[in-house]
Amino acid sequence: MKLKFIIPVVGDFSAYSEELAAYLKPHLTAETELEFSSLQYGFETVETELAGMVNGSQVVMSVRENAEDFDGVFVDCFDDPGVYALREMGLIPAVGPYEAAVTTALSLGERIGIITTDQAGILNEEKKARAFGVSERITSIRALDLMVENIKEEKERVLASLADLCADMVQKDRVSVICLGCTAMYYIYDDLLQILSERRIRVNVIEPVLNGCVTLESMVRMGFNNFVPGEVAFDSLHWSQTEGRRN
Repeated sequence: MKLKFIIPVVGDFSAYSEELAAYLKPHLTAETELEFSSLQYGFETVETELAGMVNGSQVVMSVRENAEDFDGVFVDCFDDPGVYALREMGLIPAVGPYEAAVTTALSLGERIGIITTDQAGILNEEKKARAFGVSERITSIRALDLMVENIKEEKERVLASLADLCADMVQKDRVSVICLGCTAMYYIYDDLLQILSERRIRVNVIEPVLNGCVTLESMVRMGFNNFVPGEVAFDSLHWSQTEGRRN
């Protein structure tokens, strides 16, 4: 099985890809191969609706170019940019971390929490919950008050904040499952679980990259394709981009 793992932003992510591969490998079957790629055009982060729209279109076109080489595609951003459009194309199964995490959470608890990056992220998570039809089940949304690019730079602060937020959400908001609302948080997942165990805080914590990749792998193994019925015609699409162009 070969899965396309798209980092839906512009930049060099070779080191990040190696870290992710090492993190995911123990949890995937031996025959599953991940191929990592990022975008040539678009924004360097996805933290706005505009960035998600622009980068999502790039995700779609990158998959369209070589979908036949893969069994499925995972888009590494908690906003799932381009994922629904990939499902509209229906070429291969497509999974994003948000929908997969929330779907798993719905089976684990009645009251769900999400920890996002900053205050703007809270508004975005509320919007996504309404769009996905789960706003009544997502009862707690908290923020780290950090930008995405700072999450890996401040490990100890992030880890302590995550543990405190989890404890607060369990005690005050009565959640039994919490989704980490940014894929950049993957690198401290095991440490977070250890701290919560030591503090005897009983809660299910979903790390969206791992959960999403396992979901996609299972989908492919069972022969499913989460396509959206209908056809997408590219005949009328005008798609021309030039490096450095400003219009």
